[in-house]
Amino acid sequence: MSIDLVLPIAGESSRYPDTRPKWLLTHPSGNLMLTESIRGLNPGQFNKIIIIGLEKHEDKYGYSESLYEELQENYNFPVEDIDLILLKKETTSESETIYKGLSRAGKQSGPMLVKDSDNYFEMRWSDLSDRNLVAIASLYDFDSIDPGNKSYIAFGENETVVNIAEKEIISPWFCVGAYGFNKTEHFLEYFEKISQKNIKGELYVSHIIYKMLQEGKLFFGTKVDRYTDWGTLEDWKSYRQNHVTLFVDIDGVLVKNSSKHFDPKWGETGGISPNIEALQDIFETGKSYILLTTSRTEEYREKTKAQLNDLNIPYNQLIMGLPHSKRVLINDYSNTNGYPSALSINLSRDKENLKEKLASLIDH
Repeated sequence: MSIDLVLPIAGESSRYPDTRPKWLLTHPSGNLMLTESIRGLNPGQFNKIIIIGLEKHEDKYGYSESLYEELQENYNFPVEDIDLILLKKETTSESETIYKGLSRAGKQSGPMLVKDSDNYFEMRWSDLSDRNLVAIASLYDFDSIDPGNKSYIAFGENETVVNIAEKEIISPWFCVGAYGFNKTEHFLEYFEKISQKNIKGELYVSHIIYKMLQEGKLFFGTKVDRYTDWGTLEDWKSYRQNHVTLFVDIDGVLVKNSSKHFDPKWGETGGISPNIEALQDIFETGKSYILLTTSRTEEYREKTKAQLNDLNIPYNQLIMGLPHSKRVLINDYSNTNGYPSALSINLSRDKENLKEKLASLIDH
């Protein structure tokens, strides 16, 4: 694929008060929001990644080295094909950021995909060699989307875009913050045309597309899957709250209680099926990390793993050798990792009500 991915990150994140720039916040995966925001695009397929930020953010946070490492480790993307363009001054709009960044990067031609850093979605690729595209989703598919901060498109025949409007609901189809231009020079040309007219307010990418539509350029709507909005701090908090790290004891919770000294011995009891099914359900969402805990000693690891495998009990880590005593989880909370950041669930031994206790932790 000869398409370049362009990521403008020069904004001030005004909807994220008292935090780092939002794209530098830590995703539940441990990566930066920016790194995770492009996962659904299969980043390894791009020819080049052009990231356009501000010098002052790099000076303050020194994020570039971590960003290069994450793009390489997660997507096997070569460092030499990543252009980090740092602007000295803040711009007045995302479109100006893109324009100045492309000019600095020396990208004047060829196809490009521009994507916002504050959302996630999965998109099936269309060929950009002879078409422009707008990535879209439907309002009907979401309960909690704020419709007032989106741009919208109207379709004509064959999924061609006939109109695009900023902050005006002209159809249920809203733009998810990704725009494909089959010729970078068209974006540059139309930005220059519009910016010379002294338009009041922010010059959005949608304004450039609207002008291109008026002059006969074709755009096609491309529907995305699994769209998740991180546009505001409340959106981000809600998203993070929907991910959990579970510390789950084995004996008495997932399998009938057993003992080192008395029958039934460790590794010999049957599973508590409703509780295992509850853990399987939450594991399959992809929003949990499961650590199984036990006072079983290390010499029982292989026998324990065999028992877990036989019963199809999912987990990411197995922690053994804990004292047979009360367990207390201590965690910090902050503006982006809201209170309470640590919870506890106590079950009566061998009871089958784990599903009921976990029900409110994750939206399936």
